[in-house]
Amino acid sequence: MDIDPRLKNTIMHVIDNQLNGSEQNLPLAYVKLAFNRLEPKYGPEEAKKKIAAVFFNEMYLAEKDGTEFNEARYKEELEKLQ
Repeated sequence: MDIDPRLKNTIMHVIDNQLNGSEQNLPLAYVKLAFNRLEPKYGPEEAKKKIAAVFFNEMYLAEKDGTEFNEARYKEELEKLQ
């Protein structure tokens, strides 16, 4: 599946912010844990892509269901990544 490059860049920027923090937010510890678990096996870029896929899916579900982003479900799905 081809993803719009602008959307991909935006999502990857969000993941970088979740990993490193920004002026608006602090690093999310559970995202960092997932990255640290995946990075040795897949490398940094592929690990970020796997996290981004989970993030994108959660965004999709929230939009589809007309609900807010479910951070607990996001964390739970990240914990399942191997």
